Amino acid sequence: REEATLANLTPSTETTRGDNGLAYLEFVITNMSNQTIQAEVEGPARHPFKYGLSIQPGKPRLETWPVGTKLYRTVSGNREDVLLSVQEEFSGQTIEIPEQK
Repeated sequence: REEATLANLTPSTETTRGDNGLAYLEFVITNMSNQTIQAEVEGPARHPFKYGLSIQPGKPRLETWPVGTKLYRTVSGNREDVLLSVQEEFSGQTIEIPEQK
């Protein structure tokens, strides 16, 4: 399997609508720090879902989430801060998660 790099990840710029009426976007997340980020994704109220994930440093992730989805940093399983809230402008973009100070 080919390793994900920004060069081989091309998100679609098209927004799709789900049966629930929400706009789903494809975009790339890149962790700009030198440490793995432990995170939790939570969908908007109209399409609730939740799961945890690890975002490796320098490893881009192609995601398809509905507008309003939030990505939270977690520490020891507890939510800390919101890293991003998905907006329509994210469609087809690379979103960089900056290093935390």
